[in-house]
Amino acid sequence: ANIIEVISDDNIVYVLSWAKDVDEISGLPYEGYTVTRFVFNEESKVERIGNLSEDRFILEQQGYTISR
Repeated sequence: ANIIEVISDDNIVYVLSWAKDVDEISGLPYEGYTVTRFVFNEESKVERIGNLSEDRFILEQQGYTISR
């Protein structure tokens, strides 16, 4: 992954990253962005990590569709 931007406010840090790879099973290329949120405690240790990624967009690049 390539880090594009890092933003921090007090004990919270957001990291925007971008990745391009090839799916091991299908052999098809894909790319997508991910935002990761780090929350640090009073001892400056990571307390929580969460992320939001373009999973649906990555699947669509490999030919999948979401339907009901």
